[in-house]
Amino acid sequence: MVFSQKAINQIAHLARLEIKNTSNGHSIQDDLTRIVAMIDQIQGINTQGIEPMSHPLEDNSLPSEVGENSETNTPSGSNTQKEITAQRTRPDLVTEPNQRDTLLTLAPLAEAGLYLVPQVIEE
Repeated sequence: MVFSQKAINQIAHLARLEIKNTSNGHSIQDDLTRIVAMIDQIQGINTQGIEPMSHPLEDNSLPSEVGENSETNTPSGSNTQKEITAQRTRPDLVTEPNQRDTLLTLAPLAEAGLYLVPQVIEE
């Protein structure tokens, strides 16, 4: 699919984008044509029998802990164990002291532990 300059300008207007012409011979029209060609190539891949991933970190390294039974039915009807890779996380620890009262004293208006702000939406 080849994009006309008129179509590109209309899309840019709808998206509120400003497109500047470049003098190095590289154009948005060429980029869009290559992107659509790549999408067409990807859509042509046979994915029959390939189970969709439920998570981008799915892998064969750790058993899933979702639910009591981690087995699922594949399109072929056989049972396989769903597995995902554990994502590295930091410990969930409180690292800062509670400074609520100190910060509330800095506010122009505060009441009952809440910041008071002017009403901006009319009833």
